[in-house]
Amino acid sequence: MRKKDILELKRRLKKDHCTFTKLCGCYVNGEKNIILKFRESFLNLDEDEYFKYLEIAKKVLSGTIGNNILVLNFPINEDYVNERQISLMQLKKSQLKDDALLDNFYNLIIDNYDFTGNFIILVFHDAYDVITKTTDNAKLDESEEVYEYVLCAICPVSLSEPGLRYFEEENKIKARIRD
Repeated sequence: MRKKDILELKRRLKKDHCTFTKLCGCYVNGEKNIILKFRESFLNLDEDEYFKYLEIAKKVLSGTIGNNILVLNFPINEDYVNERQISLMQLKKSQLKDDALLDNFYNLIIDNYDFTGNFIILVFHDAYDVITKTTDNAKLDESEEVYEYVLCAICPVSLSEPGLRYFEEENKIKARIRD
């Protein structure tokens, strides 16, 4: 993934251009126990939640490659395909609809994420038509390729700032007002 590719994705993270199909999440407490798992159609979220989640997705892409942005390059040679690569590809192809794949992904993060306190794992799925451009950067009308990807954010949960919060009585993650 190049800087140009990241800029293309960032440009799409606007209200009129966003094509996220699904948002899945997992809220984890300080003892690394899963408190809540959820799956939402991104475009059906309440407006406040929609924009808060969109801001989180933008922050995922706001770093630099190799520093805050982790790009996982996998060998194309089938002899070198590993289990983690297969599970990530299956997660992408499932469009976040397979609970077992999501649970495995969440557990992998929980087991390896060194953090004391509550946190939320957010996984976004997106698929969009890649517009073909001519050599002079003019856009052609027809698309020949669909680009599909998942984007993951691991967010510490603080109870003192406005943002998203776990509402125990409703068992949902929703927008919360500044404490």
